[in-house]
Amino acid sequence: MERIKLTKEEKQVLRLTKHYEQCPSTYPKKMFQACIYTLESKGLVRGCWSSEYEIVGAQLTNFGKLYMAVNPRLRNPIDLERITLAIASVSLALAIVAILIVGFKHLFN
Repeated sequence: MERIKLTKEEKQVLRLTKHYEQCPSTYPKKMFQACIYTLESKGLVRGCWSSEYEIVGAQLTNFGKLYMAVNPRLRNPIDLERITLAIASVSLALAIVAILIVGFKHLFN
């Protein structure tokens, strides 16, 4: 199963939704609503909305439960393109340094 990129707040709300159907009084309601909205678009949570677009309740979808079971620490995906770019950049820099060292050895011999 592929990992889904989640913000810190989305991870908190996803964990809260696992145990509570409503926003706990200790968590900001606006943040809870915003995160439920984005988690709903990612298919992890289903929210119950009032006619005034206020969150009434939320629960994990089957996909959300499976995702929490497979990825309990909710780690974000690794960006392999950035890692590959970094390795390629370091390799290029080392190759240039090696060429310069060999060139200077021939110059001073």
